[in-house]
Amino acid sequence: MGGASNISTAITAVMGAATQVMQSRAQQKAYERSAKANELEAEYARKKAAWEAERIRKAGERLRSRQRAALASQGIDPNSGSSLYLLADTAGEIELDALLAEYEGSLEAWRFGIKADEDRAAGRFARYAGYSSAANKIITGASKFDWKALNSSGGSTSSGMASYNKSLDWDTLGTLR
Repeated sequence: MGGASNISTAITAVMGAATQVMQSRAQQKAYERSAKANELEAEYARKKAAWEAERIRKAGERLRSRQRAALASQGIDPNSGSSLYLLADTAGEIELDALLAEYEGSLEAWRFGIKADEDRAAGRFARYAGYSSAANKIITGASKFDWKALNSSGGSTSSGMASYNKSLDWDTLGTLR
């Protein structure tokens, strides 16, 4: 294999690796956007539940006021005896409904939070998979590379590799991200 073939092999490997890294970063960004959207949905679920609980409590107060008025209109003291138990029972049921609304909102927010965590994990996995695929493309390209062609004096592959290693700035390559 000649120099042109080596150049083609190297370019193909590097471009394939770069493409994989760019795709994996794009996937990770997409997952991150999805995670942020799920976090917003979780916050909305919490706020909606709080609003619903408040609505239930206010409606319950109106119901209790009507019950008091109905009892009083019939000459029954709403602050004693059975009427007091009726009003207390109504207040208890109203509060249970409000707490249930808050609980359901918390569960919904929790589910969105879990989905956000899953999206972030999928994004990290996509990034790592992209890096792994990029490394595989470089290794595959290196296995097809004609290392003997690097040594222009016709010597061994190891001496050709030594001159190749000297031409690379390994510190710079290690910091590329």
